[in-house]
Parts: sequence; C-alpha cells; structure tokens
Amino acid sequence: MVTNSAIPRPVVSCGSIEAMTVGLMHARQQSARFLPALRVDVRFVPQDHNFIRLFEPTMQRYVQLDRLECHLARLMNGQRSLDELTGIARQFKPDITRDELEHLVMNLNGAGLLDRERSTIPPPLTEPQVPIPQVPIPQAPIPQIRHPRPAERPPPQIEVERADLEEATVSTPVDAIRPRVAMKIVNVETFLVDAGWRPWAFVKITTDSGLVGWGECSCTFTQFAVLGAIEDFKPLLVGTDPLAHELRFWDLYRKSRLGSVGGAAGKAIGAIECALVDIKARALNVSVAELFGGPMRDRVPLYWSHFAVNRMTGEKFLGLPPIRTLADVAKAAREVTERGYRAVKTNLILWGDTPSADYVGFQQGAGNTDGVLTPRRLAQAVEQMTAIREVIGPEVELILDVNFNLKPESVVQLLRALEPVNLAWIELDLYDVDALLQIKQSTRTPICSLETLFYGEQFRPYFDKHCVDIVMLDTPWNGFVQAKKVGELAQLYQLNVCPHNYYSHLATFVSAHLTAVLPNVRIMEFDVDDVPWRDDLVTKPPQIVDGAMMIPSGPGWGTEVNEAELRRRAWGGAGRRAQVTVPSGDDKKR
Repeated sequence: MVTNSAIPRPVVSCGSIEAMTVGLMHARQQSARFLPALRVDVRFVPQDHNFIRLFEPTMQRYVQLDRLECHLARLMNGQRSLDELTGIARQFKPDITRDELEHLVMNLNGAGLLDRERSTIPPPLTEPQVPIPQVPIPQAPIPQIRHPRPAERPPPQIEVERADLEEATVSTPVDAIRPRVAMKIVNVETFLVDAGWRPWAFVKITTDSGLVGWGECSCTFTQFAVLGAIEDFKPLLVGTDPLAHELRFWDLYRKSRLGSVGGAAGKAIGAIECALVDIKARALNVSVAELFGGPMRDRVPLYWSHFAVNRMTGEKFLGLPPIRTLADVAKAAREVTERGYRAVKTNLILWGDTPSADYVGFQQGAGNTDGVLTPRRLAQAVEQMTAIREVIGPEVELILDVNFNLKPESVVQLLRALEPVNLAWIELDLYDVDALLQIKQSTRTPICSLETLFYGEQFRPYFDKHCVDIVMLDTPWNGFVQAKKVGELAQLYQLNVCPHNYYSHLATFVSAHLTAVLPNVRIMEFDVDDVPWRDDLVTKPPQIVDGAMMIPSGPGWGTEVNEAELRRRAWGGAGRRAQVTVPSGDDKKR
C-alpha cells in the first residue's frame, strides 16, 4: 500500500517483528535525505509471513544503501578518489553506476555527513551483505473481557467477535477484535396497576441472561392505546440485542412514522427505551447516571405538585383531610413549609357545592372548549393563590398550572391579576409557538411549558423563538436518552428544564437520574399526596430530605420493581373513575 504523494511510502504493519521494525526505523533515520521515508504501523500482529516476503526486497535495498552511505562517508574523509570509491561501492551494490555514485557523494556533502574531524563517522563494515532475519510471529491470544455483574446474578456468557485477519489489509483498524455481552430480548410484558383515581402502567423487558429492565408508560387518558402500541412493537424487540438501545429506539421510531411521531406510540417507545437503559446499566453494575457520565449533583430540589387538588380528586383513596373550603387550602399549605419544601404548585379550584379541580381542558361536554376565564373564575383564582401565599410566605416559590384550560387572552388577564402574588412561574400547554411568545411578551411572570412534546425536533421551534423560560420535559414519555438530548439542546438556548413527573416512584427515579446528568435543571416535580401503597410497588422509595430527593446510586434506576405487588394491585374492579375504558365486548367502564 502506498500513500498518495510524489514519493511512494510503503506502509508496513510489522507488529512484534522486532528485527524488521529495528531495520526499517534505522534505515529511515540514516537515509531520510536520500531515500523515501518509511511509515511504520504497529497496530496489529499479522497472521502469516506474506508481508515479509512482500517488503523484503525493499528492506534489503534500504539496508544496502544505508551501509553504503555510511561507508562512503568514512572513505571520503580519507580523501579517496572517485574511481576508488566506485570500486568499493560495487561491493555493496554491483549495479551502481558512476552517475549514481556522484549523486550519492553530492548528497553526502550537502547533508553534512562528512565529518572532517572523524569523530562521528560510524565504523567501517566488514560484511556488506547481511540477510534479513526470519523471525517467527507469535499468535496473539484473543482477550476474554468480562463486564462486572451484580453479585446475586451469574454473569451472561461473553462472546468475542473477531474479524477475519487473513482477509484483512495492512490498514485493518485496531478494533478488529471487539468484545460484547451476548444477550437477547426474550419477552416484553406490560402491567396496569391500580393507583386510586387513575392507573399506572409499566413495561418489563426480560433477557436470556436473566437480567430485566423496567420502564413506566403511565398515561391517564389514553392508557390502553399506549399498552397496545407496546404489543405492536413486541415482535420488533424479541430476539434483538437490548444493549443497543439507540438502534432499538430508531427501529421503533421509524415504524411509528406512518402514524404520528409522539402520542401513544411515542410514550410506548419511551418506556421501552427506559427499560433497555435499565438493563444496560445493570449489566455493567452501575447506575444510569454513571452510565451517562456520572452525576453532576447529589440531590435535586422538588416542588410539591398538585397541592390541594389531589386531595380533592383522590379523597377516598388518600386518607387525608378533605378540601372543602378555602380555609382547608390554607391549613394544608402549612404542611408545605413544615415538611421542608421550598416550592409548591397547584391548579385552579372550581368552588361551589362540590368543589373540584379545574381540568376543563381535559374534560368533555358542551361549552368547555372556549378557554375563557370568566370574572367569577378570575376572582376565585386570585383568592386561592393569595390564601396560599399568605401561609407559605415570600421565601417559598408558588406555581400555578392551568394546563390546556385557557386561551392566550385569558392567560394574560390572569397573570396581570396575580402579579401581587409573585408567581415563580405559570405553567400552561399550547401547541402554537407564536401564541406562547405573545404570552411571554405580555407578562413579567416566567412561562413554563412543553410537557407534551417529544424529541428535539418538536422542541426546537419553541427554543428558536425563546417563547418559554422553563422547559417542562417528560422523561418517561420521551425515553431517558431522548430526554437527555432535549435537555442538552435546551442548554444551548440557555434554558433550564424541569422534569414532568406525576407518576409512580419508578418514573421519579428515572427523572432523578436525568437531573443528575444535566447541567441545566430548575427543579423537579413530585406528587407528595398519593395512594398509600405507592411505596410498596418498589423495593426502595425515594429518599427525600428537606424537600430534595437524593440522587439514586444503585445499579440501574437504583430501585427494584416489586412485581408481585404489581400483580396484586392490578387495575380493575369497582370504584374506578370512568375516564379509563377497559376494552371488552360490552365496552364497560371501570
């Protein structure tokens, strides 16, 4: 193999052939001014002697000329004539001509090799012809590389893939031998679990090595569409390598393009990707945060989410004091500071004979689509937020979430009325970039949004317009790796992210790991009020100290899912809200 230059330069892969390497390097050092330079590549050990036979004539010529050059330099310092030099030179190279000798002598003079004081001239050589030694090439052993495993599980079988070196060229790369863990997906299962007034959904991926990974795909309003998408994707996963989670993501992403990017299919892909990441981290016996560069923080601050409204929605499941009046809201607000939380988020409450959370943007029926804030609702909103602020004081951040309830006109009207309350931010959902920008430019209150978006391609138009101040990012729905990419993209726009997290503890662990590997985290959402059996679904609940969650450090997500408890708490039976439909012959509600 020769390089594309005016003077051919042979590329020699000589491995551990010491004699050949020394000969080539010596010829290159001594003859660089007269001969083509050699480039030696010692990256791998060839398997036969064919290359030696290929380069032996070139080596022989270089060694001959090297010895001739050194010997002539000594003779010329002895004032030998050109005829004498010609006779001596032909002992080294019988076919050398007078013109070639003159050229060689001229080069020696020009290179300064003639030492008049004869102190640096190499000694004369008595035997001009020295054959190249034939050194046997040792066979390099194939490395057996093993990744560490959790002590309680046997390590999976290790296989080594080796390129066919007999067919490899002299430019074969160093990773011609690559170890990998032999592991295949053998099953994909889903679990729908009772979470009181809504279900939680999980995906479990099992491998033939015995390792399993978990992801969460909870979605209150389209839960069975998400579970159905996972069933659709199952044939694409079984039999594939779970450690290649990026390729698995793209395989599923490409299959979902005919429907729509994101939505139920996107949530299914996100849960699957999280389960694959969990498997990979457990296979290496590291946490997910360690797998992605190591934690940048040891804890992440939390805000108390769905304050007061969860006690209204899940009253019969929580066993907590009910919320009936504004005085009940103020009383509950004292718990925020008593339990060490430095931020709290609530939703608007519709007061009346039967108070309820204002989720009109998710409800059905006539007259609920306009997104208009009536004077009565505006007055109630100001009373509610003022009552909470008076209890928690100025040092605790107060957040309001209006979801999809209001159009921009009403949002701006509400923010102007709430300026004395000094909101940390208002959270809202809109799919129009310019509408969000209009709201941001009309208020001094920071804007948080985008929790329903998927992947960088959907976030980037909003980032380009700088229409939000805080990015609400759903990690389980996007998948851990894709959410990390969105978080890194937000950093380029000088935006901080807040993980969207109103699910079970598994999703909380997933989002906590995301905050550990991003440099731009504002805070993380957490539902303090939830069903009492939430802790039972995992072996290790989140460790929360003074309103902050400690970053998990165990293998994978840092907790194990209690599968037996998932099965015991399967969704179904009486007392379930009608918003979740179980597909059956009679289409009955549960």
